[in-house]
Amino acid sequence: MKRQLSLLIFIVCGFLACKKDSPEVKAEFRVKKTSFYLLEQVEFMNVSAQGVYLWDFGDKQTSTDVSPVHTYTKPGTYNVSLTLNGQVTEVKTIVVYASISSYVVVNNTGFDGLEVTAYYSDINGRIADSVKLGTLAALAKSDTVFTAATLIKLGGVQMGKRTSTEYPLLRNTNNVLSMQ
Repeated sequence: MKRQLSLLIFIVCGFLACKKDSPEVKAEFRVKKTSFYLLEQVEFMNVSAQGVYLWDFGDKQTSTDVSPVHTYTKPGTYNVSLTLNGQVTEVKTIVVYASISSYVVVNNTGFDGLEVTAYYSDINGRIADSVKLGTLAALAKSDTVFTAATLIKLGGVQMGKRTSTEYPLLRNTNNVLSMQ
């Protein structure tokens, strides 16, 4: 009896060790960024093991494609989930802005500490809205700004002097604006 019990313990322990060494199945996906504007295509890259996929884009739309492309038609915050084989799920948050364009500002002046503000003027030249982009080091980029404006001005203070440059924005494009 003692020998049978030892054999049973050995078999059970061996089984548990085998289970422990098996690879963990994970639902996993990537997106290049997490902020988008309306009607911009969002490309989801599935990096999971092979299996049966179910995507829920958080806007009552779903897909079973391996790596789908989705377009949001309303602004908001969406929790996107990928379910693998009906049980393992990963969730990421996507923000969609009610805007027609976006931009980042690059400090190409060669000077550290450039304080940058983007602003929009009304037809009389009065500032209608502004966004402080903060202090940018040389060659640094600002965060992405989403906007409904088609023309913005960037203003800053560089070595005690005020600067201002006007930029037309291209629709549905991530404009890269350079402070020279």
